Amino acid sequence: MAQKLFRDPLYDYIALDKKKDSWLLDLINCPEVQRLRYINQLGLSHFTYPGATHSRFSHSLGVLHLMQLCLSYLKPTYSKNHFKLLDEEALLAAALLHDIGHAPFSHATENIFGNHDERTVEIILNSDSEIHRALSKRAPSLPSKVAALIAKRLPTGAKQPPLWQKSLISSQLDMDRLDYLRRDSLCSGAEYGNFDWFSHCL
Repeated sequence: MAQKLFRDPLYDYIALDKKKDSWLLDLINCPEVQRLRYINQLGLSHFTYPGATHSRFSHSLGVLHLMQLCLSYLKPTYSKNHFKLLDEEALLAAALLHDIGHAPFSHATENIFGNHDERTVEIILNSDSEIHRALSKRAPSLPSKVAALIAKRLPTGAKQPPLWQKSLISSQLDMDRLDYLRRDSLCSGAEYGNFDWFSHCL
């Protein structure tokens, strides 16, 4: 099994199967995702915490990795009725893409550039974006399913996803928080992010 490996300070290696996960690798290579390499996860916080220079890109890969782990546990445990067509793909894509709407300096400039969640949904649903084309290549309905998982308000024409799926993307303890609490803590030197993340993920 040929793998694409990303070296990560939290999880050691994040692995994607070059054949089975080729569509995810296509998403990662889209310019809308690659630009996250140049956006600091903590905005301007590195002026106070010099080590906090990690990017939204590394965080997004981390969230994708946690979603992979979570689904590897859920799929054999729950009945097939819980997973309908494209549910797994939509969850993985939403995990990877949830931050693509972030502007420079992250949350610090949202008053100027607008809400990043709304911008993320716009990019996913925009037929001219590379992200939309990559998702549509996997399945024509996939952009709508991914947008519905990320959006705070359901986009026009989108179907409401099950609550358990939405909770994995946005809730009090979702895959996003499980990654950024530990990643931000590690990179800033703060101690708040030390918790048993693995049992929470499963």
